[in-house]
Formats: sequence, C-alpha cells, structure tokens
Amino acid sequence: MLGLLFLLPFPTWFAISSFITTTTVFTYIISGPSLMTLRRTAPNANRPIKLPAASVIGAIATIAAFLIVYWSTFYYLWFAIALILAGLPLFYMYTMVNRYGASRVVGIISGIVYWVVLIVATYYLIYLLRSAHWLARLNTSHNA
Repeated sequence: MLGLLFLLPFPTWFAISSFITTTTVFTYIISGPSLMTLRRTAPNANRPIKLPAASVIGAIATIAAFLIVYWSTFYYLWFAIALILAGLPLFYMYTMVNRYGASRVVGIISGIVYWVVLIVATYYLIYLLRSAHWLARLNTSHNA
C-alpha cells in the first residue's frame, strides 16, 4: 500500500527513475562543502585515501550535482523537495529523543508543529502572494 502511494504520481518508468535520480543527486550537493569542512575541522582524522586537489574537485562536484538537479525540471524537483520537507519532522522526532533526551511526546508535538508551519507557509508563499501579485497587476492594467 505504501509503495502504491509513493509511486502514484509517477505513471511511467521514466518518471520514477527521474524522481529517484533527482533525489539521489540532490543529496550529493552537500558533498563538496562537507569535504572541505572536514578538512578544516578535523585535519588529523584518519583518512585511508587522501584526495589530491580536494577543493577543486569538491567545487566541481557540487556544481555538477546542482546542475543535474536544476536540469531535472521543476516537476521532479517539486516532488523531491516535498518528500525531503515531509520527512524532516521524522528526523527531528528521532534526533530530539535519542540525541537530546527529549521525551517522545515532545518530539511528536515538535514534528506536528513543523508540519503545520510548513503547510501554512507554503500556502501563504504560493497562493496568497501569487494572487496578491495577480491582483496588483490587474489593478494597474485597469488604471492605465
């Protein structure tokens, strides 16, 4: 049942593979900055393989991953970002309980509050601002 709900918006194999590729490459965007951050914050860490010219390769990898996500079209990017934002409260619920010692109830309430804020902010930013912009253009065209 869960698989059916996940694959419902994607009617073809091409759509499924495009979505999965977009979400996978989306996670690669952070790899270049992570490499450079670890080089600066943990210079003496045990590294079995040391990448030569890491700053150049990391920058190229980040730009390439960003461009792949950018070229994947907004349709698949919208689903990827929605999936990430919908899953963040689950991560926070787990992290608050296991890392910070909060009760499970506090974690669940925090996740629900996050979802409510996300829904309200999305509604405001997408629908209300768009309609306000449309009304402003309509008023200026009637006044001219």
